[in-house]
Amino acid sequence: DNSGVICKGASVTFTATSAFGGDAPVYAWMKNGVFKGSGLTYTVAPEDGDAIYCVLTSNYVCRTASTATSSVTTMEVMEPKLPTIVVTTDAGAGPIKEGEFVTFQVTVTDAGDFPEYQWLLNGEAIAGATTLTFVTNQLKHMDSVTCRILTSGPCGGTFAYQSIVINISNVGVVHVADADMTVRVVPNPNNGVFAVQGTLGTTGSEDAHLEITNMLGQVIYRNTVRSHRGSIDERIVLDNAVSNGMYLISVTSGDRTKVLHVTVSR
Repeated sequence: DNSGVICKGASVTFTATSAFGGDAPVYAWMKNGVFKGSGLTYTVAPEDGDAIYCVLTSNYVCRTASTATSSVTTMEVMEPKLPTIVVTTDAGAGPIKEGEFVTFQVTVTDAGDFPEYQWLLNGEAIAGATTLTFVTNQLKHMDSVTCRILTSGPCGGTFAYQSIVINISNVGVVHVADADMTVRVVPNPNNGVFAVQGTLGTTGSEDAHLEITNMLGQVIYRNTVRSHRGSIDERIVLDNAVSNGMYLISVTSGDRTKVLHVTVSR
């Protein structure tokens, strides 16, 4: 293959195979015309436009030439983007009675060409609910309906969430998106030291689970903190090995999850 697409910061390993290389072939790996290493494999985290190829030096007895050059792989490196997800319903603020059908629909951006969808009710996955829409007439007061997406593509593998909390009353069904959990990252951007502050949508004390992932979906930080009367103010210090860039931080408490982005710039 003469082209390759990966996410920025990801590594790719090239492996050489040859014919008539002899019993002691030598492989020289080149990046943009500069020698970078030898051996059967070469691992690199490339930049956009890098041209990778291998030069074989053969000791085959009956060779017609001593060297052979592979085809060039030109890397296309994509910048990771923070996916956005918006869940809407046909309920609006209108008078929908308990037991009537409600249709939920999700709109996503920067999630790749083929994201995967999963609808959840009160934090539990709904069997078969894996498309852009979800229809039900089984909602109860204060049910939480969430759409979770798994992004696709070279920078895929990350999750994004959006929830709607249903309030059933004698005047119908209304929804409040993310009103039950209000948290933020301060400051943002930051140098790897910041705080997660806000309220969890409860007046009691309960655990909040914090998890930070990079844009490849790898967990770089995980902790559980105890809220005070529903409020948290947790100081986070990331390891110096954490590189500059964008990360996702999820705050989960009970069946409520909020996903924020945090930018590290040292």
